[in-house]
This record gives sequence, structure tokens and C-alpha cells, in this order.
Amino acid sequence: MSDDIESRLIKFISLHRQQEIHITWFGGEPLLGFDRIYSICKHLRQLKIKFASDMITNGSLLNESIIQKLDILNLKYIQISLDGIAETHDKRRIFNNGAPSFNLIIENIRKLVSLTDIPLSIKVTMDHTNPTSLSDITNYFNNNFSEYLRKGQIAISHNYVRDRTDFDKSGNCFTHEDLLKQDQDALRNKEKALVYPEHPNLAMPCMFRCKNSLAIDSKGHIYKCLEHLGVPNNKVGDLAKGTLSLEKLSETMFGHNPFDSDECVNCNVFPICGGGCPIDRNKNWGKNKKYCSMYKRNLSEILPDFYMYKYSSR
Repeated sequence: MSDDIESRLIKFISLHRQQEIHITWFGGEPLLGFDRIYSICKHLRQLKIKFASDMITNGSLLNESIIQKLDILNLKYIQISLDGIAETHDKRRIFNNGAPSFNLIIENIRKLVSLTDIPLSIKVTMDHTNPTSLSDITNYFNNNFSEYLRKGQIAISHNYVRDRTDFDKSGNCFTHEDLLKQDQDALRNKEKALVYPEHPNLAMPCMFRCKNSLAIDSKGHIYKCLEHLGVPNNKVGDLAKGTLSLEKLSETMFGHNPFDSDECVNCNVFPICGGGCPIDRNKNWGKNKKYCSMYKRNLSEILPDFYMYKYSSR
């Protein structure tokens, strides 16, 4: 990001200073641009603009020098991605020269939690090639960071890699059917389901539909969805030109309306599901077109197992 785009970004944020401002620093790897992040936050503070932020990082650059400067970011939490313990992680996340990254990241995590009170979320990314990674990481952190888990500074969660866009040619991604069977097996073994929440919540609008959520890249292009980044035709505004299209913004909020779809209106989980991803609903992702809630087709299959898990004798 150039100095000019930074200045325009700060001016843009200052125009909305009466609103609650929250910034997520993400990439790629945001710490590659830490000097720019630091400069943006320093100027926001100088202008007495109230803001909070969080960061999604792989943790490899989170060294002590950067940790000492994190206060200025007003961080609510940092999320670090791990694919498993060293044996697994280092097969999947290596440096350009082939060097492993797990032990370096763990050392950076140790410095972060010992030098700051910033909450840390460990996100374990799983597919069929590392199915035990969540339990492996949980055991590792219980053995090495129990103090920080106990006081709540570290939390561990997970996400599954799914083939939404037909990119998976090796069958490594989890399908809906895989996740359904996994949760059914867990419930039948008196274990908590990892995918299906016990009490489904009302789906809230994603950033594409929220009028105050924007994604801004290093060139000052403004988007309404993270998946649009890097595709300038999808931008809704441009800081360099000082433009913001009300027509495009209104389309994101009111277009692709699930209430205009017979399939949605006649569905037994609508509108609790929120209508699914508004972008996916207008694309053909082939056999993996899965914008609908998993409850739509699988509720009758999972309910008996939930019932037995919750109410049968343990």
C-alpha cells in the first residue's frame, strides 16, 4: 500500500468515526505488511478515532519485535492457523526454502501469551489428509500451554476444507456426507458433534449484505466480499478515485433475494438459514453446489442421534 492510499484510507475511516469501527487485518499474510498496519493505527490514534481490530495470521512472523508494538493495534484477538502438530503441519506449511514452520510458530505463540494479554484463537484447518489434527493440537496445547487454556487466553477451534468450487481433484476435502457421518458416529459414541450445533442459531447476514462491512485491498479497491478481492470488476468503490457506487452497494443488500426464490420460500429451514451465500446462489458450482444449510436435507437423520446423545443414559 502506498502512502497516498493509506492517507485516503484514514480519511475514509475518519468520515465514519461516529460509528463503531472494527478492522480485521488479513491476507495472504498481514504481518508481511506490519509497518503499514502500524502506521495506519498510529494515525488513527493521533486523530483520536476509536477503533478495535483483530488479525488472522500464520504466526511465523510474530516475533518479539512485532509483539512489543501490538498495543497500538487495539487487538481484541489474534487468530493463528495450524494444520496439526509438527509432523503434520510441517508437511503442509513450509517456507520457500523448505524449512519447517511449526516450532517457530509455537515459540512465537509462547512469547505472545507471556508478554501480552491478547486473546489467541488457534484455528485448526482439517481435510482428509490430517483428520486427527484437532485432537493432536488440543493434546499438545493441554500439555504445553495449560495455564493459558485454563485462564481463557488461548482457545482452540477448527474448520473443514470443503470443495465448494470443484477445485479438489484428489478427494481430500470433506463433503456434507462425510461431515454428517462423522457427527452421527460422534453422537452415537456419546461425543459432542463438531459440525452440527446442538441448537441451530438464526443465520446472520454475511458481510456481502451488511451495509457497513467492507474489504479494502492495498490498491484502495473496495469490495463487499472477501472472495471478490483481486477481481477489480467486482469492486464497489475505489479510494484512489474517491468513488463509492451506491448502485452496486444496494445490489449487494437487496439483490439475490432468497425471498424471490420459490426453492427458498418453500424450504423447511428458511428463513432460519438466511438463504445461504448470495453469491453461490447465482453460480453453478457443479456437483458441489452447497449453498443451502445442511439442516435442509439432513435434519431428520441427525435429530434421533442428538436426542439419544442428550437424553439417553450416559
